[in-house]
Amino acid sequence: MKARLSHIWEILTSSYWFIPALMLVGAAALAFGLLYLDERYPRSGWAAGWLYPGGIEGARSVLATVAASVITVAGVVFSITIATLTQASSQFGPRMLRNFMRDVGNQMVLGTFVATFVFCLLVLRSIGSEQDGTSVPHVSVMAAVVLALASIAVLIYFIHHVSLSLQAPIIVANVASDLEQALQRIFPSDLGHGPRGPGAESEEPPLPPEWSATPAIVPSPKDGYLQVVDQDTLMELVAKHDVVLRFDVRPGDYLIQGNPAMRVYPAERCSRRLVEELAALLIIGRQRTPEQDVEFAIHQLVEVAVRALSPGINDPYTALNCIDRLSSALVMIEKGDLHGSYRYDRSGRLRVVARVATFTSYVDASFNQIRQYGRGSAAVMVRMLDAIRAAAAQMRFESHRRDLLRHAEMLHRQARETLQEPHDLSDVTDRYAAAVDALKSAHHDDK
Repeated sequence: MKARLSHIWEILTSSYWFIPALMLVGAAALAFGLLYLDERYPRSGWAAGWLYPGGIEGARSVLATVAASVITVAGVVFSITIATLTQASSQFGPRMLRNFMRDVGNQMVLGTFVATFVFCLLVLRSIGSEQDGTSVPHVSVMAAVVLALASIAVLIYFIHHVSLSLQAPIIVANVASDLEQALQRIFPSDLGHGPRGPGAESEEPPLPPEWSATPAIVPSPKDGYLQVVDQDTLMELVAKHDVVLRFDVRPGDYLIQGNPAMRVYPAERCSRRLVEELAALLIIGRQRTPEQDVEFAIHQLVEVAVRALSPGINDPYTALNCIDRLSSALVMIEKGDLHGSYRYDRSGRLRVVARVATFTSYVDASFNQIRQYGRGSAAVMVRMLDAIRAAAAQMRFESHRRDLLRHAEMLHRQARETLQEPHDLSDVTDRYAAAVDALKSAHHDDK
């Protein structure tokens, strides 16, 4: 349940309408509250000096002007911004639009415009005519003027914010921040108890004798990408029914309805209801998310680098920036103590065999495509070898250094095959030698 609630909260906070909707409700509550205040306490005394001093027609004119101006500015500004972001997304990828929608600052700006418009409408509808004997809502009109001034302030902020957010280094930093947050969410979490560190996924315990029998199949409930697994509820459920669960998939995989997602041992303890309960713990959506899928966050950063290396864009500096960020991510992954495949309950009994991502898969996801699309680029090869050398100092385990060494060797081979200029090849060779030396001399905790 906790994972599902967290997933719902993630959807809400990443939706462009969530904060504006809250601000709209707040504007409506403020309008009714101030109208009540105007009705109970007419303009007089100490407040008379700074409240709106005009009559009914003037108040109606002020509110109508503010409402019309704010909604017009909001429509024009956001139309131009969406057009600009659409063009930018072709250079950096569709994630550009996703980051814009998730940006709290952008949501606050839209919320301010919408809240001001709604506030003015609600106050305007309460103003009658002088013949009706209606009093002027001085406090409410003054609040509308204050909101109009706030709208001007957030408009200036919005222009600055969007201009800043369209710069390539800022975009790369934002995508890298998503990757860092994904790593911080993944590694503290746990599905039961089990070994961690390099090679943990290969430490195979004695398997129960029931595994020789045919397991019960838990099929995928629908088509889509596996986004989240409710781990806490899953462990409680399998321990309660005294079964062992083996995953055929992991977060980020595409599932086809009816295909096996999990297998339950022994089959005779797995009822139809248990199958349904287990299937309900899989949150499946239309696209991958970084909630429990670190490789997806890596792929987003790689996508920016690959697009920057394309002939149509030809922006190698952005690609180099992405390589730097990926080296930092690999260090965070190495320090995170990767989960093993075999997970145990509190009594030490094997309960879940999960499919896990290894350090090898993370390194491949980080470097393979950039190396392939950067073929023939000495700058890209040099920066990748520098990134490997920089990460080598943080590698504690021999298996992790072997993964980085494998990519360094591939880069060196590729340089010998594609670089015709001797000086370029010499630069790559020197960086390769430095990376190899760093990998060999790194401190480690081999097991």
